[in-house]
Amino acid sequence: MKKDTDRGATAQLLLGLAHYRIVELGVTYINRGSITKGEYEDYIKYFCDPYIKLGGNGLVSKVIVDVEALPITYGLYSYKVPIKEKKEKKGEKDG
Repeated sequence: MKKDTDRGATAQLLLGLAHYRIVELGVTYINRGSITKGEYEDYIKYFCDPYIKLGGNGLVSKVIVDVEALPITYGLYSYKVPIKEKKEKKGEKDG
């Protein structure tokens, strides 16, 4: 019986650590507004997929969805379409 209890506690501890790290990394990416291809692959492969397979859910699901919606960047470039800024110089009109 003790071994089963220890295994259950170990699984709960791993889920807790994974939950903390998934949220922490996810919020970092969300606040930055993008994620690199390498970051995304590692985030999903090493944190999110195993966490879900162990039965984790909750807030992490929302963070994962928000991270998946971020533009993936490659170096200085991004798949995000840049928004054209209005010219605000005095006397300059779009024409």
